[in-house]
Parts: sequence; structure tokens; C-alpha cells
Amino acid sequence: MTTTSTTTSARRIHRGAIAGALGLLALAPFSHAAHATVAYDASLAAPGVYFGTGNANAGFTVSTANSVELGLSAITRYTGPITPVGDVYHAALGNAVPPTTGTAWGVDFSINLRAGGGSLTLGNVDAVLTVTDEGTGFNTTITDFLGFLPDNTCYNGSVTSCSNSSDYGVQNSEPASLFAAIGDTNFNNFVADTYIVTLSVYGCATSGCESNLLATDTIQVQTPEPNTIAIFGMALAGLGLLHQYRRGSRNLS
Repeated sequence: MTTTSTTTSARRIHRGAIAGALGLLALAPFSHAAHATVAYDASLAAPGVYFGTGNANAGFTVSTANSVELGLSAITRYTGPITPVGDVYHAALGNAVPPTTGTAWGVDFSINLRAGGGSLTLGNVDAVLTVTDEGTGFNTTITDFLGFLPDNTCYNGSVTSCSNSSDYGVQNSEPASLFAAIGDTNFNNFVADTYIVTLSVYGCATSGCESNLLATDTIQVQTPEPNTIAIFGMALAGLGLLHQYRRGSRNLS
């Protein structure tokens, strides 16, 4: 099911400690990205998902402003999208099921510069990725995100390899180990954690430019998924009962 709301470009990155800072950001002059439409557990607008075969067009947190559509989602790799609660995705700890290698979960992203018409191409904008690992305290911003990932898939009326200046769409899917690849040296996909991923598009062609914000999108990924927490809790409860039983047995002997 898809729900839709209207927000400013200063929509919260995550809850709690930075709420006050976000309140100040709401006053910043981000007029170009104001009145963004945000849809949760949603599909991407046409042309949909094109970065590989068998990938579902579902489960995205989609933000649309100034004819720019941004989509972010967390997935169980080689299985399918994770159904979010709002913009929060609960992912499994550990590695993917063999023979797949790497982390069990990953992140999909999509940029469509002509979701509502317009004439922008990828050469007219700078895409910026900001990631936060709340467990390790790691935070970084990657400007020129489009050039940072050489395996992106682009779109200009048909699927292309991102070599044409007329491309106006780009998509990719990355494992969670992307955090480690960009400098999160303490990343551990076997430890419970919370990750914040924000994708923003700025209306300037210079690499590293962060002015004229057109659109921004944010998701939060929490590990482990609730079922894993429940199983772990039951296991702890079972150990507690066993301990009490053994103490009782000793007292009777």
C-alpha cells in the first residue's frame, strides 16, 4: 500500500538528537525543493526499474520535486524489496545466502530528471550521497555520486551504459558493504545498527556543487529485522528459564 504526503526539503534525516537542527534547516532557503511529494512503499514512475532483470519496482521511498524523482529502498539481496514502515527498512544481519556473497541487505537508488516533464540531463546536475552509520559514528558525503559508481545503469528513452550526455535517468543497487568501501572501517554486518542514507540532486553541473537543491530523499535501515530480535529474545528467555531450573535442581539435591 502506498501513502503520500507533502513535505519541505528539510524533512527529517532521522529521529531524536538532530530534531532541533532540522528545525533550523526548515528555515533555510531551499525554495527550489519545497513542496516535495513523498510516497512510501511505492513504485517508481515510468520507466520504472531498468537496472537489471528480475528487480521489482516496489518498496521505494520516493520523493518528487521540480520534475525530479528520487527513489531509495533497502532490499534483501537476490530476494527482493523490504517492505518499509514509512521510510524505515528493517533488514537482516549477516551475509547473503550462498552462493551469493557479501551482505544480506543492500540499497537501491534511482534518479529520474524528467518525472514531470522538463529537459534536464545528468550533465546538468550533481548527485550527492550522504551516509551515516549511527553505531560507529561514521558519516560522509560523496559529491559527484554518479561518477563515483562506475557500474551505474542510465536511461535516455532506452537503457544505456551512462556514456551519453542526453541521459536523464540513472539507477543502481549496492550491497551494504558500500559503507565499508567508502570509509566506514568499523562496519560490521553482524552487529545491530542503524544506517541513514540520503540522496540529493543539485541543479548545477560542476562536480562537487551543492547549490540549487532540486530534490532530496532519505531512508533509514535498521538491523536486525524485528523477527530476528524476537527470536533472540526468546532464546535469552529460554536460557533464563534453564538457569532457574538448574538452580532449583541444585537446591533440591
